[in-house]
Formats: sequence, structure tokens, C-alpha cells
Amino acid sequence: MAYHVPWRNGSCHRQTVVTELRLDADGEPVPIDPVTDPGLVMVDEHNVVLDASAVRWAQEFSHAEGAVIVPGPRTAGAAELPDGAFLVFSCVDFSSGIHRVWLELHGEDSARSGSLLFCLDGPKGTVFAKVDCHDGRTGRYTAQTADVRGRHSLVIRAVCDAGALRLLRFGME
Repeated sequence: MAYHVPWRNGSCHRQTVVTELRLDADGEPVPIDPVTDPGLVMVDEHNVVLDASAVRWAQEFSHAEGAVIVPGPRTAGAAELPDGAFLVFSCVDFSSGIHRVWLELHGEDSARSGSLLFCLDGPKGTVFAKVDCHDGRTGRYTAQTADVRGRHSLVIRAVCDAGALRLLRFGME
């Protein structure tokens, strides 16, 4: 059985733990409390390979700098990215190839204009796509990509004139 450890500000995000599945007398699984369960093995984020072509929610990042997760029913899981802030998605497999990225913004109280840069292996790494978000309003934005192959850390970095861009989810095709 595997589960995610709850995220606390300043802790490692999206930690996965493998633990023993326990059954009660009726053969039903006993609930696991991630706060108190010691787990058998902590899974290193670099051992979890993400498929580049899968749809990802902003909150699935493994590391973030300057980003804020936005609470609320309409924006749950959105990441607010002011200028220079970034999200890291470790160990993304690009072996199937991609040619386009798309993203969805939830633009309430967001930047007047800005871009999200899709970079390889660090916030200052090779930029393989730049998505111009025009006025930062709610909607879907797309961009063509350079050819990317192999496994890399994916970094999404914001470049904003003012305010912040609110990334909800993204995908690569």
C-alpha cells in the first residue's frame, strides 16, 4: 500500500510512503493515518518517473520556489506564480516525444501579462517552450515546443510584469 505524506509549509512536497496493508477481523483494510504511520519505505521522488504526456495539476510539483498553492473550491490546487517563481516536477520521461504544451490559468487577481517558461533541469536550464499568457485571464494557452528526449526535471518558471499567474493544470503532447 502506498500513500502521500501530508504537505506542511517548508517540508518536502509529494512524499510517497510504502507501508504494510493491515486487515481487521472482517478482512477490511485498517485505516492508515499518514501522520502517525511510520511506513516501511520512503520513496525517493527521483525514483518516481512521470510521463511527459500526462495531464498534471500544478499542485503535483515535487519542489517549488516563490509559489503559493491557492486554497478554495474553484481554484483548489492552483499555484500562484509571481515573477521568478517556479515549480519543479522531478524525473519526467520525454521518450515519447512532444511538440506542444498547453496550460490552463485561473486568472482572478492575476498578472496583467506574463509568460510561463518550460525549462529542463533547473530554473535557468534550457527553455524548450514559452507560453505567452497575454493578459493572464482564465483560459487555455498553448505553444509549440523544441524537441525534447530522455528524462529530465521539468521546471515551469513565471515571467510577469506585475502580479502573478495562477497555473491550474498543464499538459504536453
